[in-house]
Amino acid sequence: MKKIACAMVVIGLAGCSSDSAHSLSRDYRNLNNEALDALSMITTEGRAQLARDKVFKPYNERLSNIDKRMDTWLQNTDDKFVFLSTMNSESVMLLLAENKINQRRLALEQARLKKLLDSKIQDETERLRNEGQANLKVEPQKLWPNINDFANGGPLAQLKQSLERNKFNELLVNFAGDNWKKKGPGDMDKHLKAFGARVNQFDL
Repeated sequence: MKKIACAMVVIGLAGCSSDSAHSLSRDYRNLNNEALDALSMITTEGRAQLARDKVFKPYNERLSNIDKRMDTWLQNTDDKFVFLSTMNSESVMLLLAENKINQRRLALEQARLKKLLDSKIQDETERLRNEGQANLKVEPQKLWPNINDFANGGPLAQLKQSLERNKFNELLVNFAGDNWKKKGPGDMDKHLKAFGARVNQFDL
């Protein structure tokens, strides 16, 4: 059965997702930027624990919920409308450009946290030496468990994966395939070329 275009909701047809390329890409962007902002604020173990509890622990579930909404949108929306709304969404273009920028940002933040952890280890080692203690071994996983985990990338795995490849990346790959060329408008190649140029303009 042919999928019903969500654009037709205005005339009362039921069964369409209320989402769009704009709303879905916006929510992916907001989720990723919130995580990176929280990461950038980590300067103490307390802040690291807060970032983990409030942002990174629920990250996977929140990402999964957006993925499910996108699956529903793709399932219930006419293919040509999916293509054209994606190609004309500045929010989608920003998502793809931001993902490249945020990959670099994530690498810088993790490097910063490694330096923070090293500094704490050095300070603690010096403190033990000044106290005359014979055992100068410092165990960061016990003293600063959350900073240690962030520095080693444990809580960052899903964010890293999402920045490298998300459902809009997969959709664009599919657009270039023969199957989509049969379903999309006749000038798909023109749209794809213009879209790629716009994304590159955003990736400064």
